[in-house]
Amino acid sequence: MDSDDNCTACLGKGELLCCDNCPRVFHFSCVEEGFDELSPPEGIWLCRICKFNKREPEEHQGLFGPLLDALDATLPRSYSLPLNIRESFEAVFS
Repeated sequence: MDSDDNCTACLGKGELLCCDNCPRVFHFSCVEEGFDELSPPEGIWLCRICKFNKREPEEHQGLFGPLLDALDATLPRSYSLPLNIRESFEAVFS
């Protein structure tokens, strides 16, 4: 599988960490785990979206169970700034 050329999080180029399940790539500093280039993860590494898609859904109990089950069925949203802020800066991609 061919990997993307730019970081999925910031769209920058450089030393990138490849997801072993999809074409997404990330700078070491752009992933939540905070790896550094001198000590990359060992074995198979999955990006957050692939981890989410492979997980076993948890069945919630109680009053809020159906609401929490519905919330778990949605995809996680990446952090994004409000549109008016994103459009305020030139040559900044989000």
